[in-house]
Amino acid sequence: MKKISMILLIGILLIMNSIVAQTLVVWSAKVGVSDLATYNAHMEKYWNPIVDEFVEKGDLDAFTYLNHAWGDEWSVIIHYEAKNFSEFQKVWSATLKEYRKNTPEEESGKIWPMIQDHKDNILTVRHSKRK
Repeated sequence: MKKISMILLIGILLIMNSIVAQTLVVWSAKVGVSDLATYNAHMEKYWNPIVDEFVEKGDLDAFTYLNHAWGDEWSVIIHYEAKNFSEFQKVWSATLKEYRKNTPEEESGKIWPMIQDHKDNILTVRHSKRK
């Protein structure tokens, strides 16, 4: 009985966390230096305006697109900040739908192979202060 209670408590906490806790999704990609300018131009034209619109509408709290100036092999890093994970999932689905609708297949077909590797990190924001 104690074990079942503990599992239920953990489940409830996970569900509550996805509903109420601010979420930061960090998407990191390895894009070769020789491809980076082309990749960035594609994202500026097709991806970033879609996500920017979700920020403008208030569906996302923030969106940041980064290239490393010095450091490791993760050359493209994107931050999505959402009110909670459920809201992020809605925005992510809508972004993919809009991207597929508005991006010619020959464009997306050229760009995605430039990603040598990627990783996703989904984080719960516990504290944040900005000026």
